[in-house]
Amino acid sequence: HHPLAKKGVFDFPFLFAKCPRCPSVIVGDFETFHAEFRSFSMLFLRSSITGVGTTYTKVNFSMSIYIDSIFESRDTFLNPNDELVLIDLDINGIPELFIGSVGRLTSPINVAITVRGGKIVHLKHKGAGISGAPSESKTRFHIGMWAFSVQDSNIALYRGNGHYIFIGEDGTSGLDSWSSGLFEIKLEGDTIYTNQISYASGPNPFNVCDGCEAEPEKYKLGTQSVSRTEYEKGLKRYFSRLEAVDSGAVSIDVWKVYDFDKGKVNRQKIEEFVRSYGR
Repeated sequence: HHPLAKKGVFDFPFLFAKCPRCPSVIVGDFETFHAEFRSFSMLFLRSSITGVGTTYTKVNFSMSIYIDSIFESRDTFLNPNDELVLIDLDINGIPELFIGSVGRLTSPINVAITVRGGKIVHLKHKGAGISGAPSESKTRFHIGMWAFSVQDSNIALYRGNGHYIFIGEDGTSGLDSWSSGLFEIKLEGDTIYTNQISYASGPNPFNVCDGCEAEPEKYKLGTQSVSRTEYEKGLKRYFSRLEAVDSGAVSIDVWKVYDFDKGKVNRQKIEEFVRSYGR
């Protein structure tokens, strides 16, 4: 069972979720069911899932040099609140690196890479997403950084029937409406595939403008429109066969590794961040 299941959130009439790191933005009536299965905070990867140790030591240097080069070249737009995430999507002992911002309406991913044979490989994306803003990001992903945020506990690893699967929550949080979707996320070769598990959207009752017609609530399982009751029952069935496990993902804010005022990279912080994965 999901760790939050013990908290009895189904008894709450309403749950309110703040937009990650966005001040004073409240998502009204953010359905209680999403809180039930919202991803838990990441812990360290256990050796029972994959052997990190020696394999990952070999890519530390390449990953650190690449992160350093991003700031030195200034070819990629970054801001202080962007998040760097290391997470092993294909569970091969070598994590992937994501850098992007988690915003209210868009959460573009500007860096998505891994290391193969000592070389940096830029990842591609195929599938569904909500906040990726492909026209704004360097990667052109449709899935947003929201779905990979470790700080906001939006991605988790699950085990079921002997298989492991990452599930991420992507979404938006506007003044008048909100949207949220759960996506299966897997990496095959150099491509990240996302499959929509569910989707929900609705009005923010605390910020609907005067005279505006409120957007109706919408619910989907996969791509099929369903009622809220069917939506909740469907997700409960889906997660009943899964068990949450530690993923080992780690993250850090951009401002901690780069001084924007001085234009200086903190190489020690970068190396510490890269080494922290899998410990």
